[in-house]
Amino acid sequence: MARMRRPWLYVLVLALLVTPATARRSMGHGPVTASVQYLDYPEIVARLKRYEADYPAIAQAVNLNEYLRTPLTAEGRPLWALKISDHVSAEEDEPAIVVDGAHHARELMTPLAVLDIATVLTGQYGVNPAVTRWVDEYEIWLVPCVNPDGVSYVFSQSRNWRKNRRPNGDGTFGVDLNRNYPFGWGKCGQTSPQPGSDTYRGPAPASEPEVQTLLALGERKRPLIYLSYHSAGEEVLYPYRCARLAEPETYYAIRDRYAARMGYGMRVASASGESFEHFYNQFGSLAFLTEIGTSFQPPPTEVPAVLDRIRPGWQYLFDRGLGASLRGHIIDAQTGAPIGRATINLDRVIFTEGEVRRPEPVFGRFHWIVEPGIYTVRIAAPGFQPQSHTVIVGEQPVRLEVRLDPQ
Repeated sequence: MARMRRPWLYVLVLALLVTPATARRSMGHGPVTASVQYLDYPEIVARLKRYEADYPAIAQAVNLNEYLRTPLTAEGRPLWALKISDHVSAEEDEPAIVVDGAHHARELMTPLAVLDIATVLTGQYGVNPAVTRWVDEYEIWLVPCVNPDGVSYVFSQSRNWRKNRRPNGDGTFGVDLNRNYPFGWGKCGQTSPQPGSDTYRGPAPASEPEVQTLLALGERKRPLIYLSYHSAGEEVLYPYRCARLAEPETYYAIRDRYAARMGYGMRVASASGESFEHFYNQFGSLAFLTEIGTSFQPPPTEVPAVLDRIRPGWQYLFDRGLGASLRGHIIDAQTGAPIGRATINLDRVIFTEGEVRRPEPVFGRFHWIVEPGIYTVRIAAPGFQPQSHTVIVGEQPVRLEVRLDPQ
């Protein structure tokens, strides 16, 4: 495991994130022209590659479309991520964290929030014990910009553009990517069937390539924690908008602590079809949407304060993922192969909204954040004999290794 002892570079990169750059863009009316600080999509990708060049042992810029074999955006752009882990070039048997920004194009501060996480993790690895532990024990996937077509349009044409740039066939463009996720698609809240609307949910669930890529990453990694940054509002959003949450004891306790770390308010999701509700429902992630700051594109002088304020929040979640939880693997007792189609249920959690809790497919690993207590864990898979186990969870993870016998 590499130890990066270059705190001066951490300071330098952080300064680049929050200080004016030569002849970039200012957020005036109309098209974005001569500037400061906000990054267009090529600059975001260049920043990811710079992290990789400076910290090759723990940081890797990943073209997600190539990695996951998903389609490019309507205008032919790939989605890029930064993977951070102690053996970054390997597929590791470690819980994953996914953090993203810029589902909505005009929310230009959100990529900077994601990049700030990269700056802290790379610059303080081997120096700060907490950071070192996170990098060593997680695979961390940072996706600063989910909507590169929309962000490019903000910089070239309209500072207030929200959607992607899908041609809708009626003279309008764009789908609200954060209304296009399959769980609860079109069911309730601020979501529209009208193509010209800012909250147009698209012609079908997951119709958009950007969403397909995020879903493929979620299915591949089944992340322990999923965090999506939006702006603005200084609020933590939690599931469900129009369904029954089966884990209020655990979820609301963590929500309250997370929001308190930042001094943010809390409210339920704006609409169904949002990314974090789907990640919770289908991938079993501890998932939140966080509205940062008080405007889409605040003056550059305000950005450092926003980043300072939200930093204790994500750091709390990273710590909590290594606390009270159930973790282990589900494998075939005869072959040793992972059983990715297995399902995991707890007696104290009654799902009513089609939630699925499965191990990730490569190693058969599962990881479920819970509050301390006594739980009966039930594991089942087609073609195998089911099992149940009673476990006592304290403040630390409890390991449960499951070997299922074929029927």
